[in-house]
Amino acid sequence: MTSDQAAAAAGALVGLPWPEAEELLRSLGIPYRTLVTRPPGRGEGVGEPRVVGVRPGPDAPWLVILAYPEYRSGSMEST
Repeated sequence: MTSDQAAAAAGALVGLPWPEAEELLRSLGIPYRTLVTRPPGRGEGVGEPRVVGVRPGPDAPWLVILAYPEYRSGSMEST
């Protein structure tokens, strides 16, 4: 995959629900890892996570950044 193709594929993933994005990554044979992000002090994520960012790597798995559309009230313990 050329860098232009990787950039186009990465851009196509942003905004997709995670199940759709995961299916696309698998169909293209792209190795990936995920990171779920959330605002500080927010509770548990609610709903279906979406892709909010992608960092393609030529020789490493792509980093796919996910976020939930909503969060339950309450605080989570710091880790």
